[in-house]
Amino acid sequence: MSTGAQHISILALGSRGDTQPYLPLARGLQQAGHSVQVVAGDEFADFVTGYGLDYAPAGINFRAFVNDHMLAALESGQNTLRAVREIFREGAHYVGVMNERVRAACQGTDVIITGLVGALMFHHFAEHAHIPLIYALTIPL
Repeated sequence: MSTGAQHISILALGSRGDTQPYLPLARGLQQAGHSVQVVAGDEFADFVTGYGLDYAPAGINFRAFVNDHMLAALESGQNTLRAVREIFREGAHYVGVMNERVRAACQGTDVIITGLVGALMFHHFAEHAHIPLIYALTIPL
């Protein structure tokens, strides 16, 4: 990695609590002269751009998935194992879409910064694309 300005993609995947901590980091990097985009849930476009940051949609509205799909399945009264299978089946579609969207958003990026979800899902992508991936965890592990 050179010492000049970089194109940085921050994968802020998850709820607002997973997204918001990355916005001050993104602003600081932007103010330091880097080009920064935040890849976040589809419900966060206005939230991210309201900070003056570039936004790329992850392909999933995390809030709607939790509220509409997960809670409905768990509260349906059906067998818990069946409910969990339904959640995974529904979630698999979103994982595929998110995979496509994030990979497309990260084309041409010099560095990826991410938390736990992004690290688990996109570590190998970054490795194969020869893009340095920096773990910036917002929760203690």
